[in-house]
Amino acid sequence: MAFRHIGLLTLRPDADPAAAEAILAGLAALQDLVPGVESVQAARDAGLKDGNADIHFEVAFADEAAWRAYQSHPAHVALVQERIAPAITAKAFVQVRG
Repeated sequence: MAFRHIGLLTLRPDADPAAAEAILAGLAALQDLVPGVESVQAARDAGLKDGNADIHFEVAFADEAAWRAYQSHPAHVALVQERIAPAITAKAFVQVRG
């Protein structure tokens, strides 16, 4: 059964302008670095409404077990610690079966 991890990230107002691009590049790289990741889609918000999150992403997995393994994979952990956590003020996630 397919399994998806969907996230919204809001950047800190004082985040480096390159931070969003670094996060997007890091997310895209996960498909080649983490076993079980089937696809990654990530994009910046269009900027049409104040208060929206800045980045949306969706990572598709073959199943829940692949998502669970991804959580502790070194490439994912490094992305969160080095690029995402220092640049964001808010985050929201959902995991969806099917």
